[in-house]
Amino acid sequence: MKFNKVYVADCHSQVGLSLLDRVEETTQLGCFYIVGQHLFDTIDAIVAPDAGASKKAQAIADSWNLPLIQCLKQRTNEGIKIKVCDDIEGLDLLVVDDIIDGGGTFIALAQALKGAKTKRLYATHGIFSKGKETLEGLYDEVLVYSDWTKNERTQF
Repeated sequence: MKFNKVYVADCHSQVGLSLLDRVEETTQLGCFYIVGQHLFDTIDAIVAPDAGASKKAQAIADSWNLPLIQCLKQRTNEGIKIKVCDDIEGLDLLVVDDIIDGGGTFIALAQALKGAKTKRLYATHGIFSKGKETLEGLYDEVLVYSDWTKNERTQF
């Protein structure tokens, strides 16, 4: 379409970026710094809710010199099951992912992280197709860079 520039916030796939000309991406780490920098001194570990989130969550963990706690997600006929691969008892945690849609993963994850001192959730894109209220009371704070329920995007 011959745009002068295409701005992308945390593209889900590097393949998507390769299909665009004149693209400028703000990575998930860059988006997070804009909305979550106030958390820097309050987090003990970063949590990747599933294998798909691991690479980007690791980038945030590395940038803050924090450990990454990996979770394994399994979808079954009974619903979503989450296994936490490290001890989280008494820790202040930040769960990092790119998209919150219906919230099923994060509802199951909140239960799996019940031993944590605090649980905060960050996603670049908050779609919240089943409403934000599905996460109420499960996390101490929910942060998103782009809140699609308000049709608001943080400018970068």
